[in-house]
Amino acid sequence: MTESLRWSIIQTHDATTESLRWSIIQTHNATTESLRWSIIQTHNATTESLRWSIIQTHDTTTESLRWSIIQTHDTTTESLRWSIIQTHDTTTESLRWSIIQTHDTTTESLRWSIIQSHDTTAKSLRWSLIRTHDTTTESLRWSIIQTHDTTTESLRWSIIQSHDTTAKSLRWSLIRTHDTTTESLRWSNIRTHDTVASPTSNMWTFVLTNRSTPKVT
Repeated sequence: MTESLRWSIIQTHDATTESLRWSIIQTHNATTESLRWSIIQTHNATTESLRWSIIQTHDTTTESLRWSIIQTHDTTTESLRWSIIQTHDTTTESLRWSIIQTHDTTTESLRWSIIQSHDTTAKSLRWSLIRTHDTTTESLRWSIIQTHDTTTESLRWSIIQSHDTTAKSLRWSLIRTHDTTTESLRWSNIRTHDTVASPTSNMWTFVLTNRSTPKVT
């Protein structure tokens, strides 16, 4: 590990230092009937480091993109309107990213569209969210939603699928739902169960639970 920001997506609770406490979709509100999502709720008020805020970056000084990941609170309807990285770019003609905001009213199941980058050069969508290619250090090469599935008919979601071949670091797997039992994808958003925590190295071990349910006919 270096002195750079240690990405700890999926409820990294650092109780020993004042570093950023990442909290991705772990807000469980028992007072209402609907969960209040809070993804990467970065609260940094101690250092001068770059405050990564992918979800609630409020830029009021420039016309740059205002990122807003899953902070859409719709109180007018019965269902939340998801808006992940809902980039509203009014200055350029660049692609407007729209993660999980696909509302399909023609079928009974929502068609998820995570970082639906439209690639006109190939027949398959090239997913790339925060696709950090680090070729200079041994740090983790982050690959969020870098799904390249050419073997099956259903997309295998793999968010933050960091492939670390240099160390025994944790291999993150967020929303890595592999559902082969039903016709609709079962989302498992940060269904991580922390069973081992090292207070010295702040290295968390998460066990992703993959619930399989028999197909309902």
